[in-house]
Amino acid sequence: MLKILHASDLHYSPGNLVEADKCFGHAVEQAIANNVGLAMLTGDLTDHALDGHSPALLALAKRIKQLADHCPVFMLQGTFSHEPVGLLKMLEMIGARHPIIVSDKIGMIGLSEGKWIEYDPTYSDVKYDLVITSVPTVNKAELALVVGADNASVEMGNHLAALLGLFGPANAALRRQGVPTVLASHGTVDGSLNESGVPMAGLDHEFSLGALFSANTSATMLGHIHMHQQWTREHEGRVQRIAYPGSVGRYHYGELGEKYCLIWEVSADTADFTPVQTPSKRMIEIAFEGVPSLDELATIAEQCRGAFVRVAAHYTRR
Repeated sequence: MLKILHASDLHYSPGNLVEADKCFGHAVEQAIANNVGLAMLTGDLTDHALDGHSPALLALAKRIKQLADHCPVFMLQGTFSHEPVGLLKMLEMIGARHPIIVSDKIGMIGLSEGKWIEYDPTYSDVKYDLVITSVPTVNKAELALVVGADNASVEMGNHLAALLGLFGPANAALRRQGVPTVLASHGTVDGSLNESGVPMAGLDHEFSLGALFSANTSATMLGHIHMHQQWTREHEGRVQRIAYPGSVGRYHYGELGEKYCLIWEVSADTADFTPVQTPSKRMIEIAFEGVPSLDELATIAEQCRGAFVRVAAHYTRR
């Protein structure tokens, strides 16, 4: 049974720096306190392109080093508008006790004796502690060149479903060998909820639950959606589990629920996790119909103590 920290959607940037570093710092400290053997960061570590000398990127690098001094770290390429291609690669160069790897290509990556290696089933003498099926953000523009721009969004889901199914036999073989397996990806599950509670339903989302389960891994660790949610399947004598941890911090008004990182326990036959709440800020939005009374304001002020508050007033024109 391997214990794993799973965090996602950190969104480090100048505007988010305090919130991101406070919440991700808490996740790192919890990972160390729980003695995890691996950290999985599933995309959108930054909010946009950052200069190499920016305080936000330096703060992220310090947290990654803190984490990598405790255990190996796996980072997945997220949305290109948040993480321009190559931005995360510089974090691989951080000098730490354990190796750091950034996955920006589809493939299988193994952890063996504390080192990251490309998974190769023909190397029978390699003992894997874990094998990750990595499916980072896929560029729809490349698919559009093949199927046409009008069909790219719909065909993305079909192509990814076919791809995930191809990984199924390899992960089934690893299960028979007693090796824990994880699918790591960044995208939208059809039917999931966004941070405002709106269902993500349509034909242009990357994943269906069936496609994700077909990869035949014990755990599927996702990024991109900012609300924590999970799905479970019992199949052929094993338990498979899919989960978004959600964003570590709260970055917009209207986001529902608490914010979490996840501490997973993964084996060849099962996967489960414990949500760990982060100290995300409270954000309250208040709307008044007309001019509020002083009594209303006094009551609301007490409820909002310590929170970030946005006030809107609606007036009826006469």
